[in-house]
Amino acid sequence: MFDLKIARNQMGVTQAEMAAAMGVPIRTYEDIEAGRSKCRPAHVAAAKWAMVQLAATRRDVYKLPENISQTLKDALEYDEVARKPGY
Repeated sequence: MFDLKIARNQMGVTQAEMAAAMGVPIRTYEDIEAGRSKCRPAHVAAAKWAMVQLAATRRDVYKLPENISQTLKDALEYDEVARKPGY
């Protein structure tokens, strides 16, 4: 199970920074992280890609959690398949 708070803390970013990168209002992010709102698969996907974006654009963010690294590997494999003729 993906835990937004743990992932965000591993990245060393604030709730506001994570919410902005995910494209959700800060209140929505706070509610999801606190368990007041359900964390849906779309939120998890947005969070993972937000973490990639933050890691790519911020000098103070160095390490992606392992599950995010695996997501990148999966995405690259999917992209290679999708680029093949006849896909």
